[in-house]
Amino acid sequence: MVKKILSIVLVLSLAVTMLTLSVSAAANTEITVKLNATSVTIRGTTETYKFTATTNSSRAVTWASDNEEVATVDQNGLVKPLKAGTVHITASVERVSATARVSVENRGNSTGNITNGGLAAISGDWIYYAGNDDKLYKIRTNGTGKTKLSDDKARFINVINGYVYYSNESDMKKAGVTTAGKLYRIKTDGTGREMLSEDATEDINVVGNIVYYIGSNTGITKQIFRINTNGTSRTVLRRDGPNYGLAVVGGQAYYTRFSFSNPTGDYKFKISARDGTGGVKAVEDKLSNASLDNSFQIIGSWIYYSGRGDRNTGLDNFYRVKTDGTGRELLLGDGWNWIGRGAANVVGNSIFFADNKNGRSLYRIGLDGQNKTRLTNDRVHQICVVGSWIYYMDDKDDIFRVRTNGNDRQKV
Repeated sequence: MVKKILSIVLVLSLAVTMLTLSVSAAANTEITVKLNATSVTIRGTTETYKFTATTNSSRAVTWASDNEEVATVDQNGLVKPLKAGTVHITASVERVSATARVSVENRGNSTGNITNGGLAAISGDWIYYAGNDDKLYKIRTNGTGKTKLSDDKARFINVINGYVYYSNESDMKKAGVTTAGKLYRIKTDGTGREMLSEDATEDINVVGNIVYYIGSNTGITKQIFRINTNGTSRTVLRRDGPNYGLAVVGGQAYYTRFSFSNPTGDYKFKISARDGTGGVKAVEDKLSNASLDNSFQIIGSWIYYSGRGDRNTGLDNFYRVKTDGTGRELLLGDGWNWIGRGAANVVGNSIFFADNKNGRSLYRIGLDGQNKTRLTNDRVHQICVVGSWIYYMDDKDDIFRVRTNGNDRQKV
């Protein structure tokens, strides 16, 4: 009996020892947390960025922002910017963490909205937009407080530092074959309206205290300009136009180049520094011959655009390519695109686009090609996404908006 008791005690003792060793080993295992990026720039408040964290722990990752006035982060790692500035995003597992620096660029609108015609822009809790009656309005994101700011017909809208900048198509400038609105600004309370330039102005990018745009005037057709936000120091950056589409991000100007001497030739994305130097080709896909105003956008290190990867098919597809010209990927194929300005806009992990195979209706699809959803039956173009709203034109050029989930369609 004594031997039996001793055997039981010995077994229990060994079990306790093994458990102790196991717990000790687990306690000595160093938890690691790594982020997919350590420094990120978000182009204004209409874009988002999703971090991913890799850890060897089975415990949940928690996320935090050190300045929620600049940007918030949810528990899936999705960063939503609120205003220009710098914020640090931290992913933690127990007491171990990894941190990334996020810079929110001070700009007036997203590149996708600008090259799509700029029908709307967002700043804080307010959306500034072109009304269907050809007047400039603002409205809160919750649908209240609709206010007319001006009787001007505004396009390429940017909102920054208390001002709305726009091409005023109520005050048109004809320059050669180009007719477009002159460059104006007005305070966000509707006061202080003033003209900044008499150039025929398109594709306005307001970054910091500088306005960049495609401009035309006597003897100048679709060149790249810059001017201070107060209307001083107007400068021609590039005289190798005509140029179509402009996105100024990260110290570089991206634009498409076209030659009237070779109208069936290729549009080519080019890159130049903000001072106008450079001119490196980023990608040389043939773009649509049917429209000179081909839209594209820059998100992070990617250019999203429509073009013909196979020049013999005659079909426009939707691609992305890295800003150094490498890593091209087909996102939407088989001639999905209605040829023209504003047929697609990428926001977060979704593409909002006019599907040529389905009557140019507005659809949403994931960047992974999954979950394609029809949002409206309208034949759409000039797709602009601000917050939870999509502003667009139908085939009669009437302006509508609809929620990004397809609800609450309304004429504006």
